[in-house]
Amino acid sequence: MKHLKSMLAVTVVAGGFLFAPTRGLADGQEGGLIGKRYAGADLGYQYYHSNRFDNSWDGGLLANDPLTTNLDATFNYGLSHLVGPNYSRVQNQLSASLLTYAQDEYGKPFFSVTLGEAWSTAKSFGSQLSDNSTIWGLGAGLEVGFMGDSALTYSLSYTDGFHGSAQNPTWKYGLQLNHWFKPQVAGIVSVTYNQIRHAPDSVQYSIGLRYLF
Repeated sequence: MKHLKSMLAVTVVAGGFLFAPTRGLADGQEGGLIGKRYAGADLGYQYYHSNRFDNSWDGGLLANDPLTTNLDATFNYGLSHLVGPNYSRVQNQLSASLLTYAQDEYGKPFFSVTLGEAWSTAKSFGSQLSDNSTIWGLGAGLEVGFMGDSALTYSLSYTDGFHGSAQNPTWKYGLQLNHWFKPQVAGIVSVTYNQIRHAPDSVQYSIGLRYLF
């Protein structure tokens, strides 16, 4: 039931993005986020296909800076709180990514590499364990603009850690909608399926804001 409510909420928010009154981007600018300088914040809910975990609430801050015409750098901080029967975990993650992209008749195909650090504290049956690890990731996808001020981004990524609890090889299949309400303000809504090797699979729903500067 929680899973269905989350899907309904994402659908409602996405519909609101598309049909809300807007002033859109300034003349000459294209929809989408790739290639733009912005800062943003996200809030997410993650549903696990397991009785071991109940859910996870996630939050994040990020900034994107175009280094060249076809190369972006993104800096990201994330915080998540996972809970379950007799178990809880709080994880922090700090990462930097480089994204290279092109422009063709279909949109903006892209490829990304990520490197970062994750540190967490887990509690189970009264005991506590702390851990940290260096993480890395590779990703690819396509951003497709439509309606002038909106874009859909399809993505596939793989993440892993070099050691510690972050060694959970994960394939992520993502779909994100973003829409510019004003020349400097955009909203995003996304759904990501996480296929995790050493843990139950999950579905993550996120909403967020982006500010162009």
